[in-house]
Parts: sequence; structure tokens; C-alpha cells
Amino acid sequence: MPPPGQDRSATMRRMDPGERLAGRALAFASVACLVVPALVVTIAVLPQGARRIAFLLGLAVVASLGMVSGVAGRRALLQGTRHRWRAVVGSWLGFTVGITAGAFAVWSSLGALVA
Repeated sequence: MPPPGQDRSATMRRMDPGERLAGRALAFASVACLVVPALVVTIAVLPQGARRIAFLLGLAVVASLGMVSGVAGRRALLQGTRHRWRAVVGSWLGFTVGITAGAFAVWSSLGALVA
């Protein structure tokens, strides 16, 4: 409860949009990196017929999360944030994981079409 004479909005902590985006960038990059081992385990326990589609869908999810992370980090840096390293790490890691997973997804889907 705020003290008498103050409204609730005066006591609440407000975050700039750039700071929220920097946090999101790092969070999405972390999730994208954690989905990769989960994808490997999932493929290991699936029967042979379902592995191809699970692999391609998993790579698409990792690529999407990585690219969203990279874009969020870039936007955080453009909007200005006090957490520059959080935005830089989220952006760099997100773009690296996203582009790599996207390239694997494209080449794997082309290989699946040929095979």
C-alpha cells in the first residue's frame, strides 16, 4: 500500500521498453540454446518414422526463437538500454543460433525431399 498522499503509480518501478527488450533477448536466446539438447533427446526416443518431421520442426522452433532474440536485442540497443551487455549477448547468441538452425533446417528439408 502506498503512503497516504501518493498514488500507486508513483511508487511502482517502471522499466523502459529497451530494458524489457534486452531481458527478452537474453531470455529467448537462453531458451533457444536449451531447446537444442531437448530436441536431441526427443529425436533419440522417437520411432524411426517420426524423427524426420520432429527434427525439422525442432530446428524451425530453434531458428524462430533465435531470430526473435536477435531482433529483440537489436531493438533494445536502438531504443537505448542500461543493460547493453544483456542486449548484445542476447542479440549475438540469438542471431548465431537462429541463423545456424535455419541453415540446418533448409538443407535438411532439401535433403529430405531428395531422399
